Amino acid sequence: MGNWKKINKFSGDNNVIVLVPQLTINFADMQSSGRRSMFKKASVKAEDIIHFTSNNTCMFAFYSKAGAPSGELGATALEDSYHVPGKFAVNYLVDETDNATWVNSMTRLTGTSGNIHSSETWAVVANKNVFKQYTAAGGGVINSAFIELLKQ
Repeated sequence: MGNWKKINKFSGDNNVIVLVPQLTINFADMQSSGRRSMFKKASVKAEDIIHFTSNNTCMFAFYSKAGAPSGELGATALEDSYHVPGKFAVNYLVDETDNATWVNSMTRLTGTSGNIHSSETWAVVANKNVFKQYTAAGGGVINSAFIELLKQ
């Protein structure tokens, strides 16, 4: 709340519009197959790709008259997600579990079956230099998009 008051005061004291960008950056593009059923195995996949998300990446504009406790607020959001091209990281398989063998043996012994569960844990290790280049390039494109929106 204090920052908003300072922004309004700064705008009023200097008779300027204050622009505040909000960037929402995802480092993976996630896909899910949905729920598991008897005939379908559920899965989740992730691709390590940097992208600025639409709707959450936005530009706020504040304007306040001198001495006013609050002022006008405008906002515009990025309409489409922007994917930063290129590969910035390497994926490593850290751990995997699978209880199918154990469940199948228990089924043979007892005649009742249990739930089969398997999972994998992956780590993404970024190349710092490439990561910096890509985020800077993506930020430049986002800034250009915001400037175009402000011209409208």
